[in-house]
Amino acid sequence: MTTPNARNIVFAPGRLSYGATSLTTDYPHGGTALGNVRAIRAIPGRRYEFVRAEEFGGERIEALDVGGDGWVLSAILRGCDNDAYAALFPNTSVGTTSQHRLITETASSTNRAGRLLASTGVRLVFTPYALEDHNFLVLHRAVPMLDATASLAFSLSEQLDVAVVFAGFRDSTGKSASYGRRRDITL
Repeated sequence: MTTPNARNIVFAPGRLSYGATSLTTDYPHGGTALGNVRAIRAIPGRRYEFVRAEEFGGERIEALDVGGDGWVLSAILRGCDNDAYAALFPNTSVGTTSQHRLITETASSTNRAGRLLASTGVRLVFTPYALEDHNFLVLHRAVPMLDATASLAFSLSEQLDVAVVFAGFRDSTGKSASYGRRRDITL
């Protein structure tokens, strides 16, 4: 056990990239830069069930590890650009005049309700600013989803942040997530 030390308290600001191909290259690691994030949370998908003894009034007597559902990462993007909009929103196109991303939800949209998403997932990487001092997080097959509470604030008093959620699935090699130092993670 280590002795408590205030220098071991970690603040790990960073940014996200989508579709990364190699951690040996600089950010965005061969993928698309989604930008700076705040309020980022990664939730491991382990689940447990309790074995209960009826003879003791349903008291827990054992715990069973029933495996994982895959990791979930949530974050707030601090500003969005065309690349982020294209990765996050299901129905976008390039504006004919401005050449900026246009988000269009219509009844005839290409990506309609009821479609399966897991096969569309690509690699998502959280890259800390302190590359050698902090851990990276890789979801090997992540599917972007807008957070259910997401809203675009059009205001002078609030930033135009976009809350996102990425659900992790296993890739073709069976990996769902990797968390650790850059040099130890294999894509």
